[in-house]
Amino acid sequence: GIACAHQGSLAFAVGEREWVSEAGFPGTVKRNRYVDLDGRCSGLISFNGQLHAMTLNGVFIIDVGAESLQKRARSMGKGCSAPASLRITGLGLLIWQGQQTFYGMAPDGDAQDIMADDATVFTRLVPAKLSRSVAVWNAATREYICAVPEAGATASGAKGNILLLCYDGKGWRRQHHGIAYASLCITKDWRRYILGA
Repeated sequence: GIACAHQGSLAFAVGEREWVSEAGFPGTVKRNRYVDLDGRCSGLISFNGQLHAMTLNGVFIIDVGAESLQKRARSMGKGCSAPASLRITGLGLLIWQGQQTFYGMAPDGDAQDIMADDATVFTRLVPAKLSRSVAVWNAATREYICAVPEAGATASGAKGNILLLCYDGKGWRRQHHGIAYASLCITKDWRRYILGA
């Protein structure tokens, strides 16, 4: 399953079904307070005061009512392939990895292909492992960084998410550290270190 916090509630999805708990009570869910998506949920995030649910085929806004949930399409054909690639950035964009590119969405806009100028990178990735990509927002460099599964292995023999794709709002750059990243995060203190494992 996938989960996120949204306005004091816990939103979570299992398969195609998304649930939202009572506000302030993350363990309390009404039996009929759910919505079915048009496919398996592959991303869930609270962005600009709205709950966004993603499938491989699109982005939906989930309107949370007192008794029920309603979905409405926001950006169809621009879905999410990796739940851990979904990040809110200091660029004012929500960014995620799709099946063939990366998308960026402003609070009041539609999802846009932000990798159009460098789309050849997806030809070097392992499609069966794209769902394992992981990302982080680096506030110090003002970059979205996503570790993706590149075909082959590094000189050290590492396999998996070995290619780092870094986006600064203008373009992409690539990094190799010789490490396969299963997870990336930022420390929540003044240092804001990026940790990878």
